[in-house]
Amino acid sequence: MIAPHPTPAEIRYPPAMRDVSESPRFQVSVNGVVQTTCGTGRLGTLMILLTWGARDADAPEHARCEAADLGPWLHLDVGGHEPATDMSRTWLRMDAFELGDVIAVRVLEPGPIDAPLATFRLREGPSGVAYRRVVRGDAPRAERTGLDEVRFDVRSDGERRGTIGVGRFGVVVITIEWSPLAGEDGAEEGAVVVALGGNIEGHGDPRRWPLLERLACGQEASFEILGPGPSDPPAPRDEDQPAQNEKSPAKDVPPPGP
Repeated sequence: MIAPHPTPAEIRYPPAMRDVSESPRFQVSVNGVVQTTCGTGRLGTLMILLTWGARDADAPEHARCEAADLGPWLHLDVGGHEPATDMSRTWLRMDAFELGDVIAVRVLEPGPIDAPLATFRLREGPSGVAYRRVVRGDAPRAERTGLDEVRFDVRSDGERRGTIGVGRFGVVVITIEWSPLAGEDGAEEGAVVVALGGNIEGHGDPRRWPLLERLACGQEASFEILGPGPSDPPAPRDEDQPAQNEKSPAKDVPPPGP
């Protein structure tokens, strides 16, 4: 259920604007420069999305797409959500990168965090469609700029784990998420889960690379942006997973946000 409109007290003193995290924190840096340190409440979630994608302008399914929607795009988004207040926050949005840039995420113990760029909550409009009501701040999407045929070199605490990529057209999504419900054992403790995936345009089956799956406090994952070249093979498709039509457009990963 979508939460009601925030009260005046919540607007003046929104609970989600805490400056000390009760959960593990994410410290995000680019080329060694810390961009933000974020965190959330004990039952909240944190998520980092690093997404690259490009669509084939000659493909029939993209005939009506605007040029900006074809990419390539490369986005880094850092945000979180607190279910107790139904408030979400955005700490970082970066869209301009170059080959050789290194995005690193270090997991820290609970402690002080930076103020978010924006705090918002969902509200249901008259038509029943959910939309964001900004409580404080703003985090606009920058003009889309990207790099052709990007790969990512994946490392954990400096140790190389492999390289992921999908070629000229497709989508690569790197997700790092803290959730108190993520761990199979000790759900109250939660876990920091890493997912490396994507798909090739024109192939419905998603790709997954099990190169790095969990991070503990004190550990760091880093992703260097590389140009065209070989990538590690993805994990074999689960035999129990039905194959999708290879001629259908890729629908497993949502398009980039506005």
